[in-house]
Amino acid sequence: MSTLITITLPDEIYQRAQRFAKLANRDVASFLTDTIQHYVFVKTNLEAFALIN
Repeated sequence: MSTLITITLPDEIYQRAQRFAKLANRDVASFLTDTIQHYVFVKTNLEAFALIN
């Protein structure tokens, strides 16, 4: 399942994302989606690990 959202990014952040997406031969939307998914996964796992220790 997916939810369509609209976000406003600072120009510099968008330009960086655009450059990385181009290097990976991907569109910006899919690049940002994967980046957010990765960040949320890592962040929540680190927080869960911190609660254990």
